[in-house]
Amino acid sequence: ESIIPLARSTRSAILPYESPMIEAARKSFFVLPLLLGGMKESRTIVIPSFRHFVESKNHPLRHVKVQLVNQDESNADVVEVESGEIRIGKELNSVQRIIREWFYACFTIGTGVLFAIYTLVWLALEAMVHIWREERRQQQQQQQ
Repeated sequence: ESIIPLARSTRSAILPYESPMIEAARKSFFVLPLLLGGMKESRTIVIPSFRHFVESKNHPLRHVKVQLVNQDESNADVVEVESGEIRIGKELNSVQRIIREWFYACFTIGTGVLFAIYTLVWLALEAMVHIWREERRQQQQQQQ
């Protein structure tokens, strides 16, 4: 049985730059979890390979080949791959993709919106209590 490629993808990847000062600060901050083995010193990158890939019933996905190639032969840096995984799943819709790729921004905005709603509800309740007290005070003055 011959292997028919369903799709092919080439992606470049590079670890984000981290200055020596930031690296030292990060390691100093997480020194205890790093020493106790609760946290790894490795760094992670995610490389989305395909957008909108749909598997065919006639040619189902049976094999995945991943190849790591160092394009710059003169560069002496060796990349050690600790682990890798391939995730195949349902394509995310636009909202899900935004939440996944901008998690911290969405978290901050969502928290801010909830804070604003709670503040408005609290202010409305405070105004209602103030109005109720004023009406009660006026009724007591009229009764005297």
